[in-house]
Amino acid sequence: MRCHTNSFATRPWHKFVPGRKICATLSALTFCWLSFHAVAEDEPQEQQVGAGLRWFEIEVIVFKQSAQYHADEEYFPLQVRPVPLTRYYDLLSPLQSSSFAPIAASLLLPCEPQANEDQWLPVLNANQTRAESIRQRLERDPLCIEEGEQALVDSWYYPPVSQQYSGPREIAEAVIDGAGGNMRTTREPFLMPANNLELRSLRQRLEQQSDKTTLLHTSWRQPVFNRNQGRKIRLFGGENFTRDYDYLGFAHDHYLTPLEPVNDRDQIRSPDNTPLARIERLLGVIDRGGKPFSRPDSQALGLPEQPRQYPPNLPVDVWEFDGLMHIYLVGNFLHIDGDFNLRKEVEVPLQATSLEAQAQAALREEEALVPFLKAYHYNQLRRVISHETHYFDHPEFGIIVQIRRTDLSSRR
Repeated sequence: MRCHTNSFATRPWHKFVPGRKICATLSALTFCWLSFHAVAEDEPQEQQVGAGLRWFEIEVIVFKQSAQYHADEEYFPLQVRPVPLTRYYDLLSPLQSSSFAPIAASLLLPCEPQANEDQWLPVLNANQTRAESIRQRLERDPLCIEEGEQALVDSWYYPPVSQQYSGPREIAEAVIDGAGGNMRTTREPFLMPANNLELRSLRQRLEQQSDKTTLLHTSWRQPVFNRNQGRKIRLFGGENFTRDYDYLGFAHDHYLTPLEPVNDRDQIRSPDNTPLARIERLLGVIDRGGKPFSRPDSQALGLPEQPRQYPPNLPVDVWEFDGLMHIYLVGNFLHIDGDFNLRKEVEVPLQATSLEAQAQAALREEEALVPFLKAYHYNQLRRVISHETHYFDHPEFGIIVQIRRTDLSSRR
């Protein structure tokens, strides 16, 4: 008996499928393809905006803490390392109240000829009110002043110090309750509601420790791109120092204790206020064993030199914690690049730079000190894995980050 074996690999494929089946199969595939594209074309265009992007949800906790190192504490110079705001989203500013700081004089520009005298007013609608603060609108559409109206403008924008700077400083909300959004209808990030926070118990455990204070706890969703395509997210929290300090840490004039009392005519004519009287008082301090003068020491802690022109794109408000977080993809690997400053008020002795300040302080029988807003800088890049909790440590503060996948996080 002879056996004939015909393997599938050696026989032509058309021997197994009749011609009618081939046509039916091709027709079905063509119909499905056309139906899919017809449905896609029927969908509104705005519903497809974010559907093709890789969306992730990011949750962040920022807290300040007492310095962990004492004998071997890291050295942080007084010179502030700025974090300029470039290629970024600011999701938090619209949720905060207006700043205490006076509007900068640079926002008051000479009026250009206008066809309509009300044309300079910014057009406001519900979306603009939500998306940007009053200060941001003024920076975009500056107010102008007519010639001869400077005195009136000054009196309106710069009220007496006792009214303008009274009361406590502004404190940002630590736990952020966002409005949410739809990933399929937008390309821009949006804040998530507070009930979406998954690290609440971790934050509560941190707050039970006496040396830790929560500055920010928030979550948002954003499409993640490569390093060159994506934008950074601005994060800030804590106390608002804007009314008393500029971004580089120098105190405003109203916040400085005058080295000399404000002299009226009686004080100028007073015998105790003449140059000879001051010299005699300084000699008296020396006779009593005091040492009002010390040799200026370039190595000693002293104020940095205040620049005549500040770097561009600095934040308007000076927050206790402020900076940018950049989340991007290299291939399919997530990366976090954090660039932040934490601020603390310090008093800097002036004897390292000014003999005049030493003399004036000796006349007041006190040490010559000036307030300064020191910055503790942090910058670190790290590759991370989604759904894991990552901790970024610093002697003065800590950052906890968790990146979670969404329904639109699959590889493209």
